Amino acid sequence: AFDFTLKGVLQEAISRCEYRRLVDNRGRASGVNGWWPARAVTFVENHDTIRHWPFPEHAVEQGYAYILSHPGIPCLFWTHMIADGGGGKIARLMDLRRKAGIRADAKLDVIRCNDSIYVAKVHGTVSDVLVKLGPAFDMGYAAPDSHSWELWSCGKDWAVWKSKN
Repeated sequence: AFDFTLKGVLQEAISRCEYRRLVDNRGRASGVNGWWPARAVTFVENHDTIRHWPFPEHAVEQGYAYILSHPGIPCLFWTHMIADGGGGKIARLMDLRRKAGIRADAKLDVIRCNDSIYVAKVHGTVSDVLVKLGPAFDMGYAAPDSHSWELWSCGKDWAVWKSKN
C-alpha cells in the first residue's frame, strides 16, 4: 500500500521543523510503515502529489534520506532522479540501502526525536545505518564515533552513517 500518511507526516515534519511527528505514541514510524513496513510503499513524491501536494523542493534530499534508510519499500520519483543527475545523493542513498542490507521489514530503533532532531538506527542484514534529520546538531549519546561509523552521505539538515563491520 502506498503510504500516503507517511508522505504527509514526513513532509509536514520537515516543513514545520516538527520531527517528533515521525514517531507514533508507541515509538514506531508514522503511517503504514510503523505497523506493517513490509507492505508499506514509501515515497516522497509521485505523479499525482507533485501537482496538488508537492514535497518542499529544498527538503527532497531529506525525504529520500528517510525513505531510503528506513524500513518499507521505497519508491523513487523519476523527476527527482533526473534532477539528482543519476549519480548524486539519491543514488548514494540507494547504494547505502543495498550495501547495508536494509530490507522492508528491517528493525528500527528511534533514538532521539523532538521538534528539531530525529535520530534513528536501522538494522540491516549486513550493517546498521544511523540517520539524523533536522537542523539541530546535538545528537547526544547517539553521536557516531569514527571508529564504529563511516559518514556515508549528508546534506542540508540530514546525514547518514554506515556501521563499520
